[in-house]
Amino acid sequence: MSKRSAGSWVFLFAFLLSVPSWAGLFDVSVKKQKELGADAAREIDKKSTIVGEDVKAPLIKGKPIDQIVRGIGEDLARATGEYDKWDFTFKIIKDDQINAFALPGGYIYVYTGLLQSLKVEADHNLLKGRDMLAGVIGHEITHVTGQHWAKQYESDMKRSVGLAVILGATGASDAVQTVAGILNYSQSQKYSRKDEYRADDGGIKLMDKSGKYNPQGMVDMLKMLDKASEDTPSYMVWLSSHPETDDRIKRAQTNVNKLDD
Repeated sequence: MSKRSAGSWVFLFAFLLSVPSWAGLFDVSVKKQKELGADAAREIDKKSTIVGEDVKAPLIKGKPIDQIVRGIGEDLARATGEYDKWDFTFKIIKDDQINAFALPGGYIYVYTGLLQSLKVEADHNLLKGRDMLAGVIGHEITHVTGQHWAKQYESDMKRSVGLAVILGATGASDAVQTVAGILNYSQSQKYSRKDEYRADDGGIKLMDKSGKYNPQGMVDMLKMLDKASEDTPSYMVWLSSHPETDDRIKRAQTNVNKLDD
């Protein structure tokens, strides 16, 4: 460890010990979340192949797949009642990973591997595939509106083990620290178990509220991806770092059934 790094840690812990109250110290405002998310999104766009921008999007019943994804996202985002509060964007990354993630501020990405797994690109399965995809996107939107990244960041900082702190000890610039931390956190889906359940619950509510997607798609999606995960490396699957899938399926089905009561 360099002298600069050692000094950073000493200063950090001295500062933390001197603070009489945590209240509001590490709060990340909505404005800041949007700024940080925009920075991270630019990095992703530069390093990834974006369908519909960098490569031509395949047509599904005559409509580009990126427009279908964006349409689903817009429908669900508007159902939050907070559409103007966030910078919602929905993009597809050309990659075999069966994955999706949200950056703070509203920047949401899905991988082509996920679309293929949900058979969204199959004409005969379009409606069911769209409902399942809506389950994933609704889940990610709820992470954004629930400000789960910001809350987890605050919690990590209070324990002095947040990504920004760890990267800070290396002497990296503030901008590099922040973007690297957000990208690592968002893409690895390091949310708490409670936040994952809340995101499932929120996704079901958004699907129902939009009036355009069958909430049963959330349950179908979880079942299909659970099956897909049997033959796919864990790092490539959206479910791998989430709570036990059986519990999520049961909880999701219970919530869907309640909608019909």
